[in-house]
Amino acid sequence: MVFIASIFLPVLLSGILYYLLKPIVNLLIKWKFPRTAAILFIYLVFSLIIIFVLLFLIPILQGQLINLVNNAPALLAQLQTEFVQLQESTFFSQVRQLESSGFLDSADHREVVDNLVSAALLYFSNLAGVITNFLMVAFTIPFILFYMLKDGQRLPETISRLFPKPYRKESEDILNEMSDAISSYIQGQLIVCLFVGIFVYLGYLIVGLEYALLLAVVAAVTNIIPYFGPVIGTVPGLIVAFIQSPWTALQVLVIVIVIQQLESQIISPQVLGKKLSIHPVAIIFSLLTGGSLAGLPGLILAVPTYAVGRVVVTHLFILVQKQA
Repeated sequence: MVFIASIFLPVLLSGILYYLLKPIVNLLIKWKFPRTAAILFIYLVFSLIIIFVLLFLIPILQGQLINLVNNAPALLAQLQTEFVQLQESTFFSQVRQLESSGFLDSADHREVVDNLVSAALLYFSNLAGVITNFLMVAFTIPFILFYMLKDGQRLPETISRLFPKPYRKESEDILNEMSDAISSYIQGQLIVCLFVGIFVYLGYLIVGLEYALLLAVVAAVTNIIPYFGPVIGTVPGLIVAFIQSPWTALQVLVIVIVIQQLESQIISPQVLGKKLSIHPVAIIFSLLTGGSLAGLPGLILAVPTYAVGRVVVTHLFILVQKQA
């Protein structure tokens, strides 16, 4: 279990990068590049891209992150002040009138505020831990990815040898189409996450939200998780916006709702549907079914599972017809 837990994240991330880079490797091979040379060329290009990101974007993100961490006590104190002012507003005075009338049970509002502040602090602490663990495993990813790109195309043929000889060709075709379906899903998700990240960043800039780039990156990454991901990614932005002012928080909430509605109702079904040749209604039904059957893991795996299952069922149906 320790071994599996240790290698799961680097292997998963390497697999995602493998499906993103495999089309580029195949294109370079068509241009008469040897496979190893094509992989090394891609590594060189991505190294230059990473250097560009490190030189221009990372200092901005780093500055915003350090500033956020350094200002966390003051921000949390300001957050508590905002909550106290909110509880002294007309809305809470009406709530207290309901309490005095016996309609609502009395509650310690200051204790509620303290719990909310503690929850916010815990959220940012967990986020910092996730970033640290990611950096620790990132070092192993280039090595795993290299061998995936070098030998991954042989895997379907190798697995097909486990089947009886008459079925080897069909089994290899199924494995190749399954791989293509997973590749299309990952590429589609990348497009969707980029859409969310870019437009959330632009929206945060429009309302003048602090740490806009850092918060937009969080929103883009968490958007991988259907339904719950957008909510998780919105929480940091709402907290920072509420510290600035309740009006800013309301603006951020409206912006995020509009972007997420565009993503969930238009962008995601269209992009994933076209890449996987799946009707948007089928994607929505698969998400609902996966969530009902397996909760959060079911939501994440619903669409790729549907795509892979469709490939298997289609080939089995064709095989049964041939046998008949």
